[in-house]
Amino acid sequence: MKALPLAISSALVAIASVVALAPAACDDVRAHIYAARLYEPDRGCLDPPSSIDVVDGDDPGLGCALTCLASVPVDAGDPAMIYVSTMCPPYPTFYDVSGASPDCVRALAAAKDSVLCSADGGTRAPADAGADAADTGADAADTGDAAPADASPDVSSDASDAAADGS
Repeated sequence: MKALPLAISSALVAIASVVALAPAACDDVRAHIYAARLYEPDRGCLDPPSSIDVVDGDDPGLGCALTCLASVPVDAGDPAMIYVSTMCPPYPTFYDVSGASPDCVRALAAAKDSVLCSADGGTRAPADAGADAADTGADAADTGDAAPADASPDVSSDASDAAADGS
């Protein structure tokens, strides 16, 4: 009969040890999802953001420089999957972030121009991107011509105000 109480107490000690150590073990493990947009080279556009890996460490968030991530192919003949992201490092382990892949230039350009893949198989980009660029140049020229004309009435108005005050 002494064996049964000894076995129970040993089991209780083991359980108590696991329960006591479990919170300490959980505090040391930190990981986060690394999210990026897949570049589709045939369509020249980016898919919606998706998780591409789980990375050790606290989530650093977004806001870093736009980075191209090329997956390291499992088989030598497979093409690399190209992703772009503004998530901060650390980067996923099995991705090349050097930008050496030829598709990185096109993927980064698609990201900068916001060329997104549509569900219907097409692409969409901001419709007014070209018009804004043209308007910006015209507005700058108009502002340059208008500034001297605007400055002259203000100066004469200020001078006449000062004369009226007796200054």
